[in-house]
Amino acid sequence: MFPRGYLFDKKQLFQLWIAEDLIQQHEIRAEEIAGEHFNELVRRFFFQTSNVDMERYVMHDLFHELAESISGPHYCLVENNRNREDKLFTKETRHVSLVCEDVQQPLGFMTNKSKKVRTLLLPGDNLKVISPAIIHKLGKMECIRVLDLSSSTILEVPNSIEKLKQLRYLNLSKTGITSVPDFICKLYNLQTLLLLGCASISILPKDLAKLINLRHLELNQECWRKIARLPPRIGTLTSLHNLHAFPVRREAGYGIEELKGMPYLTGTLHISNLENVVNAADAELNKKENLNTLVLEWSSNEVAGVAGDEAVPAVKVLEDLQPHSELKELKIYHFRGTTFPHWMTSGQLQNLVAVSLKDHRSCKLLSLGQLLLLEKLKIQGMPKLEELQHSDGSYASLTLLKINDCANLTKLPSHLPKLEDVEICYCPKLEELPEKFMPKKLEICGCKLLEALPAPKYSQQLQHLLLQECEDGTLISSIPETSSLKSLVLSNIAKVRAFQKWPHLPGLEALHIRGCKDLVSLSQEASVPFQSFFTSLKFLSIQGCSQLMTLPFKGLPKTLECFTLGSCPNLQSLGPDDVLKSLNALRDLYIKDCPKLQSLPEEGVSTSLEHLVIEGCPLLMERCTKENGGGPDWQKIMHIQDLEIDFIGASSSSID
Repeated sequence: MFPRGYLFDKKQLFQLWIAEDLIQQHEIRAEEIAGEHFNELVRRFFFQTSNVDMERYVMHDLFHELAESISGPHYCLVENNRNREDKLFTKETRHVSLVCEDVQQPLGFMTNKSKKVRTLLLPGDNLKVISPAIIHKLGKMECIRVLDLSSSTILEVPNSIEKLKQLRYLNLSKTGITSVPDFICKLYNLQTLLLLGCASISILPKDLAKLINLRHLELNQECWRKIARLPPRIGTLTSLHNLHAFPVRREAGYGIEELKGMPYLTGTLHISNLENVVNAADAELNKKENLNTLVLEWSSNEVAGVAGDEAVPAVKVLEDLQPHSELKELKIYHFRGTTFPHWMTSGQLQNLVAVSLKDHRSCKLLSLGQLLLLEKLKIQGMPKLEELQHSDGSYASLTLLKINDCANLTKLPSHLPKLEDVEICYCPKLEELPEKFMPKKLEICGCKLLEALPAPKYSQQLQHLLLQECEDGTLISSIPETSSLKSLVLSNIAKVRAFQKWPHLPGLEALHIRGCKDLVSLSQEASVPFQSFFTSLKFLSIQGCSQLMTLPFKGLPKTLECFTLGSCPNLQSLGPDDVLKSLNALRDLYIKDCPKLQSLPEEGVSTSLEHLVIEGCPLLMERCTKENGGGPDWQKIMHIQDLEIDFIGASSSSID
């Protein structure tokens, strides 16, 4: 049914096996049985992990040849229209797979000669043109169980599908359909409905609850986010495995109790509008052992949903929404309580690897207990949070920590042995970082009292450092000397006229300086050339430094390959006469919105320069004009292959 080398998606294969009744269901779920069979086939090398996509599988060539030889008259695979399709289709044909570019003709033969087809697959992502006449004929294939119309030209779900009462599997992914009609809900045997890549779908049919055999309903994540209202009585779909969004409403048939009888939910479940919950315990989340990610969200608008006097307290709701201990990721948004429930603070969810908390305006303390597997912790919008509490081993596996907008946070855990990715923003009362951690990526923004960065012995893995909205140069002066740092960003640093002392950063490849409105000079040390600190620098960007008047008088690093200079309205000079001529590795030069910059350096630019852009620099552009025999600087740049100079802007600009 599939061509040689086809990449199999394991989950899709399970869905097809179940639709074809190849899996005998006993006391455990059909998907679990399918998984056991699949793993056995992998152990026997029937399937092998693909070298192209590690999450997909290929069939071994020898097994593929064997399958072809014993497939018999019931199976028909059409590839690239090389075969005589009219001879392939017979009354005995039951399973059809079209891997050809033009599916129109073989579909015509199939609908005319093979009336009892049970399976029609269109593997591959190439666009398949299917005429309305063929679609109409498909409605007469009453035995069909598996219908794949993915990546086809259909723009709406064909009415003829309503007649396919035996249909178990319907794939409409990557088509132009914008809605799912109500008649789909008459296909009572339907188990799998695939709508991936149908980005316009935002409403599900109102009678969806009638599809009592539905196991898989798959849409893109953005479609789930757009669904503001689910069909009523969704809880009757007791076999459903994926329900990524559940907006709670107060009306009958829309309450959180609908989740009670849905034990097989897997993957992600996002429950929103929790202010409408009456009895959260009815959801029985603690029995949903196959959920990986749980998102719990109250409305961000304080007046949304139920009036405050009628609403169940948020603390009680969250307490009753305790998930199963197998949960891997927990996200909680807009929680209105002052304390977190015991199941969160006591570390009962021992399998958690990621926690995200956003917009909890009343919580002062946060303790997650000993979560030995926790790798990622994100906290945003907790203005009353004072301390991230911890005990020995609390964050032993934490590799990522992001904290944003916590105005009263004063203390972090002191020992985070595996922490690598750190982002701390707008925590104005935080005075120090963890004492012992070895980051690879560190971003600090708007932390006014923070005065020190990790010491050099803890900075030997640091590759990226961003310092933004610091009040003075204190943090800059504490940048550790390390050979591992590749990228350094200094943004919106106030009250700094010159960088006092640059650390020796021999491995630095990219330096961004932007929005430093008081900066007059890049370096205050006249005796030590600016370039000597950066012996590997390839990219230098200086943007939005309104007081900067000149570049370092001893020149720039010789290793520069790309130099960007923009929005420096008082810049008058690029530095010494040979500042650009001596940059033998320079390939790209961008100079924008520097209206007082008068000319290029006396000795011109490097012969290695391939791309030059000059915009918003009227004095400089006038000197670089080619018109009337060329301006004074034209000879310096005429050899450059790719020139972009806004001469129109130059002629219409003026300097105050």
